[in-house]
Amino acid sequence: MDAVWNFFGDWNVDFCLASIPILLLFLHFYMKNREIPLKDTLYFRDTMVMTLVTILFGIVGAAVCAHWKQVPYWLIYLLNVLYYIGSLLTAFCAFRYTMETPHMADRIDKKWFTLSAIPVAVMAIVVITTPWHACFFTIDPDLGVLQGPLYVPFYGFLLFYLVFCFIAAATSENKENKEQIDGLLLSGALIAAGTILEAIDWQTLFLPFFITLGVSCIYITVRNPDLFKDKKTGLLSSAAFNLLMKEPLKHHQACGFGFAIRSYNQCRVSYGSAVVDRNLSHFGEYIRNEFPKKYCFYLHDGHFLIVSPGFMDIHAAIAKIHQQFKDPWIREGESASFDIGCCYIDNRLNYSSLAELRESLELAFNDIDTLEHKDIVVDEKYKQRAERQTHIRKILRKAIETDSIEIFLQPLMDAKTEELTGAEALARLRDDDGTIIPPGDFIELSNSLGVINALDDQVFDKTCQFISAGGLTRCNMN
Repeated sequence: MDAVWNFFGDWNVDFCLASIPILLLFLHFYMKNREIPLKDTLYFRDTMVMTLVTILFGIVGAAVCAHWKQVPYWLIYLLNVLYYIGSLLTAFCAFRYTMETPHMADRIDKKWFTLSAIPVAVMAIVVITTPWHACFFTIDPDLGVLQGPLYVPFYGFLLFYLVFCFIAAATSENKENKEQIDGLLLSGALIAAGTILEAIDWQTLFLPFFITLGVSCIYITVRNPDLFKDKKTGLLSSAAFNLLMKEPLKHHQACGFGFAIRSYNQCRVSYGSAVVDRNLSHFGEYIRNEFPKKYCFYLHDGHFLIVSPGFMDIHAAIAKIHQQFKDPWIREGESASFDIGCCYIDNRLNYSSLAELRESLELAFNDIDTLEHKDIVVDEKYKQRAERQTHIRKILRKAIETDSIEIFLQPLMDAKTEELTGAEALARLRDDDGTIIPPGDFIELSNSLGVINALDDQVFDKTCQFISAGGLTRCNMN
């Protein structure tokens, strides 16, 4: 290690050397498992690649700076200029990744992103022309490489982009992207620390290491490809569905089909969970091989979805799936039969949101269980049902939060004596316009949303309040 230290003289590249294996590992696994072709995914990849390239130029540049007496000046200028240009491009890729992750790019005119590249281009010109004006760094015949008057402002310029990243992240946080935003903010704080340290001590290459820490933070929290894969099937998960389907939905290109295993829970009881899980793995392998250039999702509970970014012969694909599941699946001495039903998306429909499309699919998958030997078209009727479900879900959540569930006491009469013997407390939910929503429309929904207990508590509390206010002398509860 002393030999390495002496080779680099007063320049410290230990942080850069430590970053190389980390970035190589991340790049290896990221490129091996990349299946989410989104802009922010590409910018994240570019950030990792540019960081690695910058590190390599930084290490070689530090070596020639340490041996400035034996190395041609033009080579010193070239390698150091490439290091700082690499730092600029890394910062810009990280900036674009930050803009794409919370979907700021969808809310800002594209011309502003074009304009955002102009300061980078201007600073790059300043760096490239430094041999002529010596404002960035210069080489003294007696003292070696010296920083110029624009060296510290260069890092201030990088911090300027970081400030925009912080603002974009902080103003875009919501319940759905909280993990992403937290990862971005922590990553930005680490990169800011590295930027300041390198501005203070220019002979120690801090910045690439702290960018690597930032990349690690994002990779672990939200960019690990395994987070978007279902463990049982190896197919894309529901989280990947939420990311990938936004673009096709926006451009009305949602072309695909789904299929569901009928009586899925009963299959798990009959065959055993282990057998069903092993078969799910076989299903996933078959689907990946049969539809290699499609987005193949496993949503949950035996629900599969295959979506094509381009044209797809859906009827032929559905016929293949039916043929494959016609006979029992025999693997490793185990035989299991699964009855399936299919549904396909009518791509002529325009969905207002991803939640509406997902709700339409869920309704179709649920109907598959009851409509044997019949495939379903996810058409306008399902879209209308999904709109209704989405609306009721919104009203229900609001009612739970604001404690506005109403109760209706249904009298119970004795048929012989015609006397009032009791009352049944029923929950009532009202729409924004005061219309009563039937219990059948929201009771089951409250169960699926996990708010059924909160609903019961409100009904019980308000029934007790009614009894207390009514002055009843005796009350039995069942």
